Amino acid sequence: MDVSGPLEFFDFDKAEQPLHRLPLTCQKEYITKYLEGLNAKTVIVEPCYFDKDYLDEFSYFYSRSSQGYRNVCKRLHFFRNSPVTRSDLTSAASDDQEKLSVLKANYLGFIVLRPIAVAPFGRTVLALYDDTNLSEPRVTTPARKYTVSLSGIELEVDGLAWQQQDTGVAACATIGLWTMFHSSAFDEHHSIPTTAEITESARVFGRRAFPSTGLTLEQIMEAIHKQDLNPIAVSGDLATNQGRFFSKERFANNVAAFVRSGYPILIAGNYEGHGGHALCIVGFRDKFPENVVPGTYTMADKDIEYVYVHDDNYGPNIRFKIEEGSNKEAVLVSSPPDYVGPNRPGPTLKFTPHTIVAATHQDVRISADELFDKGVQTTHHVVNFITHICKAIGAPLPAFIFSPRFIILRDYFKYELAKALSGTDLGRVRLLLHEQAPPMSLHLGVIRIGSLDKPLLMDLLYDTTDSGRNMSSFVCVIYDKAIYNLLSQLGPDLIEKDLGLPRHIIPAF
Repeated sequence: MDVSGPLEFFDFDKAEQPLHRLPLTCQKEYITKYLEGLNAKTVIVEPCYFDKDYLDEFSYFYSRSSQGYRNVCKRLHFFRNSPVTRSDLTSAASDDQEKLSVLKANYLGFIVLRPIAVAPFGRTVLALYDDTNLSEPRVTTPARKYTVSLSGIELEVDGLAWQQQDTGVAACATIGLWTMFHSSAFDEHHSIPTTAEITESARVFGRRAFPSTGLTLEQIMEAIHKQDLNPIAVSGDLATNQGRFFSKERFANNVAAFVRSGYPILIAGNYEGHGGHALCIVGFRDKFPENVVPGTYTMADKDIEYVYVHDDNYGPNIRFKIEEGSNKEAVLVSSPPDYVGPNRPGPTLKFTPHTIVAATHQDVRISADELFDKGVQTTHHVVNFITHICKAIGAPLPAFIFSPRFIILRDYFKYELAKALSGTDLGRVRLLLHEQAPPMSLHLGVIRIGSLDKPLLMDLLYDTTDSGRNMSSFVCVIYDKAIYNLLSQLGPDLIEKDLGLPRHIIPAF
């Protein structure tokens, strides 16, 4: 029987701390560099920790091995800026508010170390880096808050869980699905399955579940379906001699649409020199389009350059740049940020995706492509109308942009409106939407139209519970007074018939 032991305290840079004692692997090298970049100073080790995911892996597979695996793990906690001592922890556990606030402010997350020599990294949640590029901010909507208890002290970290595949219970696609199911997009109605449960739920066509050597696309879709979620697969739009892949624009648009909505995405493809693999995209860096011709429109996210990836072979939050291959196909090339320095870990990675898989809520019955097509149609009508008016009165022609996303109705009220409005305007628009708009679905499709000068001109809110062909809009929130005045002169019938906008238009000023 395992016996609890005292907590262990280590300076992060000392050779005897547990992370440094692990055999050298790509994961160890990357995670060490990542934590160095976060200015990690202290490691506190729980020597006896029961992890739900590993206990399930143990029950399904490792308990039946003659190797005699243990069922207990270690959990490592990381803190930045200044060393944390046993005295500091004791004071915080004694409700010393000053020590407690310092401890919480400097918490960087945790790593569960499994007793599996070839794959020790279990459930891992590490803090995101401070975003210093506010002109092109990171979009990490899928990230969520994790709360852990250390000697009764509640610590929090924002991120998304990652772990290493062991090929006994979980291969790359299983790990990607597991990360997806941790997303902020899902609620109390969806429990997070363990890797063993995911592998077991994907067993179709008579294949043995354990040991797992990987999942087919059909098994991935089945595993999503078994979690009472809606599996969506998007194929590449470029045909090459090697198969179908994505154009850079289509790939960027789909990534942005799902990630902005809080859904991480699984991407299947090929690593140069290593064959087939699956990664999970958990974020991207926003990039505003440039050089849009006045009087025309473009997709807001077609030019995004960087995505952030969980790769079980390397680590969490790896930055990749979206480049074009020889056939104009989208290729992800690892692009470590400056903190890594000249001695960045491992070789340059090149990954060519051919399929995107997302897991959305069951009542989201339209795809990102269908919402994108609706955005193209509507933006086309709106741009033509405004351009015609501008030409008639001799006004400068705006250059328009649009972007699609899915969002929970309550989050649109709580967060999206608050980003654009404040004070009495915010309260008034919230009440108008609640009282004057038609009853809206739990999940909305949002088409956001803006211009290079004003990124937010209007939001069109769409029903996600119908088919793509019958998709209708509930209401249009107008943030620009001049556009509202123009539309008001048309009347509801012309607005709906000629522009494809909803009859219900609410001014946000």
